Amino acid sequence: RIPQMDAYDREVLAGVILGDEIGAAERYAALRRWMSSLAQRTPLILCMEDSWMLPESLDLLERLLDTEEAILVLVSVSPEARQEHEALSERLNQIARNGFVSWLDLQGFSSGEMEHLLVERLRLEESLVQMIQQRAAGNPAFALHVVGDWVGRGILQQQSGTLSLR
Repeated sequence: RIPQMDAYDREVLAGVILGDEIGAAERYAALRRWMSSLAQRTPLILCMEDSWMLPESLDLLERLLDTEEAILVLVSVSPEARQEHEALSERLNQIARNGFVSWLDLQGFSSGEMEHLLVERLRLEESLVQMIQQRAAGNPAFALHVVGDWVGRGILQQQSGTLSLR
């Protein structure tokens, strides 16, 4: 059961969702109180992807690292994002100096692994596999994003158990 929020925190978080101008300190305080109340009942896992790595997200990450509750934060940042955004990379390095942070560098998928993902798991038509592999360059998250985008835009259709071009 998800713990209830007090009325003030509900308003602050609803304002975040609706795009209201709310101060960062209020937003983080409300999020942290809510996540802490969740984590008191059961361990909590929060996943943050590099597409959400804004200064505000890093502020929240720092605040969550400064809590005693059982909150595991998984942050994925692509090498490209770290190279393109020097400030992001430096900030992540500062955060990593916290004793509770561990780095895990993941390698891209091999051609065979990517083919397995696209053909065996996603059931993508063989003729599209090479095109997606070239675009994704070993990044399975990007491959999933491209396929999902194409399905969402109606470019791909399911036919006889496989995804193919319309």
